[in-house]
Amino acid sequence: MEKRTDSPYPRIDRPVLGAVGVVLVVSTVLFYWADRRHDWRPYQAEFRQLVAEKFGEEGSSASSFLSLS
Repeated sequence: MEKRTDSPYPRIDRPVLGAVGVVLVVSTVLFYWADRRHDWRPYQAEFRQLVAEKFGEEGSSASSFLSLS
């Protein structure tokens, strides 16, 4: 088995990795939140309802592939 070498920066490795992890989690939450705030979501729901009323559930399934939610 290959011998593990020590890091040249042993005191800073864990804090840097921890900070990167926190930044990744926070950015993921912010991107998710921003994606859910789109102004067009109510219009999309209304469109789905109109299609379901006009064409029934079978017809509205054709428009379901357009949704990203």
